[in-house]
Amino acid sequence: MFEFLDKKVIVVGAGTGIGRSVAIKFAKKGASVACLSKNETNCSETASLAGKKSFAIQADVRDYYSLLMSINDAVVKLDGVDILINTAGINKMKHSHEIQPSEFDEIISTNLNGTFYSCSIALEHMIKQNSGCIINTSSMAADIALPWSAAYVASKMGVVGLTKELAYEYKNTNIRVNAVSPGGVDTPFVSKQDLPESADFNLVSRFVNDLIPVDDVAELYLYLASDKAKHITGSVFNIDRGVSI
Repeated sequence: MFEFLDKKVIVVGAGTGIGRSVAIKFAKKGASVACLSKNETNCSETASLAGKKSFAIQADVRDYYSLLMSINDAVVKLDGVDILINTAGINKMKHSHEIQPSEFDEIISTNLNGTFYSCSIALEHMIKQNSGCIINTSSMAADIALPWSAAYVASKMGVVGLTKELAYEYKNTNIRVNAVSPGGVDTPFVSKQDLPESADFNLVSRFVNDLIPVDDVAELYLYLASDKAKHITGSVFNIDRGVSI
């Protein structure tokens, strides 16, 4: 349905899950794809699965200057950037009265600060070419409470606000900024979450019952990056089987 021949795509958080699926799908549609992830092994595996027009770059979204070097390296190798996809994210389920400041800060730094950093760096390149598309990743948890995840919820609500602000700030530069807000997706991110001691599973069952196939979620990113969505900016798209209604 969507073709991205000769498009230059950077996927941040491409090591596993949604990011990996998105990177592979863009590559199969003709794009050149830079796969960025903190985990170099996973990132290289994604690039290998995506094909010969893809390559891996190690990147730590928590470190602005490290990320700056990684994204700029990707832009040089791609000879530009048309599309930026932000999917890097972490969570650690813990009772809010027990979470340590360092744990809270790490989640905010990865999910929110990292998203802003990569947007800011890519925007410099997109402004010069007077075009670009950015798609961030929020979560259903920004709409309905996900217990034992105070930092995660706060970070994903922050991504929604950031997306809308950037879309409005750059709306006259031919740069679109949107976000995808997934519910429970069949990825390692979901399957590896451990509930804290004495947690009631019923409180999170709506997030993990009937998980959505990751490739179905990835298709939404491709639509938002395509010319079919050329009039869409500043929007957040839920994909959660209606759970957040």
